[in-house]
Amino acid sequence: MSTEGTISWLLQVIRRQLGQGDNTLAKHIVLVYGDLGTVRAIHSAKAHMREEPNDLDTLLFAWPVPGLFHLRKRLLELIVKEFRGKGAPDFAHLDQMITKVNMKGFRDNKCENFRQLEDLVLLGYRSIVSACIIEYFRYQNPTLEATPEELRDHAAREMLRMGKHNTRNIVVQWVFEHLFNPRAQYLYDMKKETDPENTPLANEQLFQAAQLATISGLYIELKDSIRWGRVGKLAPLIRLLLPWFAGSPNAKNYTQELVAILIQEKSMSQDTWDSMLDNMLVRAKLKGWVEADMACEHLVRVQKDIYKARGGSFKWEKLIKHSSLISQILYDAKTAFVFGHLSKASLQKRGIHYDKSQLRDILNVTEELLRQETLNSKSVKTANVENSNLSVIGNHKLQTFDVDSVLDYLFGKGHKHYSVDKDDVLFPEMDYLGANELDPDVEGTDFPAEEEDLANIEAEEPEAQEDILEGTSQSASYLKAARTQLCRPYEA
Repeated sequence: MSTEGTISWLLQVIRRQLGQGDNTLAKHIVLVYGDLGTVRAIHSAKAHMREEPNDLDTLLFAWPVPGLFHLRKRLLELIVKEFRGKGAPDFAHLDQMITKVNMKGFRDNKCENFRQLEDLVLLGYRSIVSACIIEYFRYQNPTLEATPEELRDHAAREMLRMGKHNTRNIVVQWVFEHLFNPRAQYLYDMKKETDPENTPLANEQLFQAAQLATISGLYIELKDSIRWGRVGKLAPLIRLLLPWFAGSPNAKNYTQELVAILIQEKSMSQDTWDSMLDNMLVRAKLKGWVEADMACEHLVRVQKDIYKARGGSFKWEKLIKHSSLISQILYDAKTAFVFGHLSKASLQKRGIHYDKSQLRDILNVTEELLRQETLNSKSVKTANVENSNLSVIGNHKLQTFDVDSVLDYLFGKGHKHYSVDKDDVLFPEMDYLGANELDPDVEGTDFPAEEEDLANIEAEEPEAQEDILEGTSQSASYLKAARTQLCRPYEA
């Protein structure tokens, strides 16, 4: 929509159709949720009208917020584009998984079907984690001649014998350190860059599968937080997703919007911030919650059906006559007539939130991961397709990110009365939940006292690095174990 069209839309819908008087708009803001194009169009319209003498004509009452549905959609596209690995023969990427389970509709790292994209990401995450659990028991009691089916059955029997408590404390902890351990990959990449000839061979496909599992896990956490209305998790999740978007050359606009959301967290009053988060979600038809912008997409579809049935071209008078205020009522009536004869269980299966079982597909992909030893730390495998390592690149870019440009984007050039600390927005002090004593996020960004010499480890020679690591107690054993496990020399 053009700037003039956006201005006309804001005035027509908010000030006239919804009947919001000037006195109300002068005291409140109106949160407008939409896709990235809508958000940027409203900011552009506000910048165009900023010099108007009347405060209401400056459109200060309109506050655009990017919708979570379009964020999910963009994240799925990012995952498939960066981790499909088209033509790669390994299962550390998504291309072989697409072929294995015979998924349709994927062309040139794109897929028009949102649910197909989501099913692929869920399949990849569940298969990699399942294979990693089985690898734990192979690592504890290696049987080279065992088939993937025998390894799977052995893992199931052992977990039943261990019980839920021991499985969580032992197996899940091992999987977490084995699969979600960026420090191990960092040590390997650092040594490979400084001394490539003497770097021990490692399973590089394991590192790539770990990256895929990490970003897929973040997507699943975002999806579940939306479905069950956990708005308190949204800001931490956005902060965790930010480096992945910042590291992609094709996600500059979404990086800016995510930084803008984090700035609003610091600049808004607590009540306004809570209201913005709460209204990102609306009640779903069956149970749980859906994104506000997804609900808007449904309303737009209903409106288009109404306009098509009524005939004629688009006019504001028709919008007022056949508006979104009655579209939801008509849609609910249609749903009641179409599904009124079905039981609740059948209705749930017909609903858009029904998740079909992926059990067979997960087992098939898991067996291939075990057969190719993709997650076996003792195996030596080189990467068939180089990953972009988005999170590392993104973290480096965020160190020099221009936060002032986002402030200009949000509040205009004269935003001097708004002031935020860049480190407080992008790199705040993290909570200690799930952290151990070696986590660099504990106590801000300082290392524990016994690790203080590790802060400058990158500037040291390889021999000096070994001396520093050996000279520390607990940290040395932790890092050495990680290196031994993931960078073990190849034994012929």
